[in-house]
Amino acid sequence: MIMTAENASTHAMMVRPGHDAREREQFFLSLRGWINGFAEEVVKPRIRSHARDADIPVDVPAAPGQRFEVRRACETDPAYLLWGSMWASSQKLLWNYVGQSVEAQHEKLRQAFRDRQGRVGSLRLSPEMQLPRYLTAKDVHAMPGGYALDRGDDDLRAGAMYDRGGALFQLQANGGVMNDGRGHTMVAFLQDAFAVTSPRRILDLGCTVGNSTVALAQHFPDAEVHAVDASPAMLRYAHARAEALGVPIHFSQQNAEHTDFEDGSFDLVVSHVMLHETSRQALPRILAECHRLLKPGGVMAHLEVPYRYQDMLIDDVIIRDWQSYHNGEPFWGGCCTADFAGLLTTAGFDDQRIGFQPSTRDPADPNRGRFCSTGEPNFRYWFVAGGRRLD
Repeated sequence: MIMTAENASTHAMMVRPGHDAREREQFFLSLRGWINGFAEEVVKPRIRSHARDADIPVDVPAAPGQRFEVRRACETDPAYLLWGSMWASSQKLLWNYVGQSVEAQHEKLRQAFRDRQGRVGSLRLSPEMQLPRYLTAKDVHAMPGGYALDRGDDDLRAGAMYDRGGALFQLQANGGVMNDGRGHTMVAFLQDAFAVTSPRRILDLGCTVGNSTVALAQHFPDAEVHAVDASPAMLRYAHARAEALGVPIHFSQQNAEHTDFEDGSFDLVVSHVMLHETSRQALPRILAECHRLLKPGGVMAHLEVPYRYQDMLIDDVIIRDWQSYHNGEPFWGGCCTADFAGLLTTAGFDDQRIGFQPSTRDPADPNRGRFCSTGEPNFRYWFVAGGRRLD
């Protein structure tokens, strides 16, 4: 049986699809499963063939820069183009299906947002703020309007679409419809790598709808939790979502490269799959901002997709790097090849933990996987780069 929101735990702000919408979602899940399974395995031999033609190794990891030559050859290969077309078409179907449900229920969602404001947490928006270009130049994840979608007047569309669409897209990989597995996995990393047990003030950067933020706040109930994002519609929805779950979180619209918090004001600063949505120029600025915000002894941790191109075979690299060119995520490949050890050192983090954290829904489970230096390029793991501020 394919999991849906109707046979998994959910929350009050999640869009509820009707019968026809559920059937369309089921079709998307079946189609995407076939594309990621059978169709992907059909196209991989073609990728390896192009690599061999260019004298690029296929049985051991190739140099990350060699992917560009192989990709250029693949862009004229009918099998690769057909696979990519199916993937892109299925992504459009996802947002079309979810968008119909969101539009039909948007007024109800807006009223729920208005009714729930400020019960236990808070929301601070900055209408004058300009979103960074890396969030406006393309529709991230090919979602219409991307993170920048905001029609004003308590618009929640971007958040509602992202929450429902992300839950479907990552259903088996990120903790079901709550889509909070990355938050639980982050807690496991903090326990394994830095023995973090009781931070007093936490900041989540690029929180989107707050799914991971809520998980963090639930694991550290005595902490004061803040979360920032550039998108006002995401933040409105995130605030209403957290309020519906009764979790106190203070959301504010800010750029993670330069927030308005005071120096040394947090014990813990984290992000969850945010960095690959930024840019090569923004990444070091975000890391430097983390160092500024942390108290001495405080910990920074960034959880990312589990793909390190230097450790992967070329066919897997080409498949994953498709996101860089055709899914509104141009820094995907840059993040998957970034020298995080060097970047963290430059930002002032000499005490580092960089590796893979096995995915978990329960950090307290004694049988869960532990932080390790190597992992697998699938969502049973997440790549994490963390550091402690020593001075």
